[in-house]
Amino acid sequence: MDMDMNECEYRSRKAFFLHSHIIEDEDLARLISKIAAITIYAFIGVTTLGTVSVDTKSLLAGISITDFTIGFALKEVATNFISGIFLVINKPFIRGCWIKIHGSDGDGGIE
Repeated sequence: MDMDMNECEYRSRKAFFLHSHIIEDEDLARLISKIAAITIYAFIGVTTLGTVSVDTKSLLAGISITDFTIGFALKEVATNFISGIFLVINKPFIRGCWIKIHGSDGDGGIE
């Protein structure tokens, strides 16, 4: 089986969360695994820049201002994203369920 490094790292993080029984749910383990990877890569990036004598205080201040601006502009998208996280955590639906949306002619399955 030929996997690239990112896929191998992702599978090892997901396996850690599932096999250590810290997290029983596979979807939640996948979400936490991706968040952990992004956090670790950001920390490594800032640490590396600090090591090569780049002023990280001004960089982090600029990133913070940019994040605030983007966050304010994408408030509705962020709200939907957080709602999706709550759906993953609370599990009101499981894979294989069929749902019907009121006021709509459509229905669909959860994958």
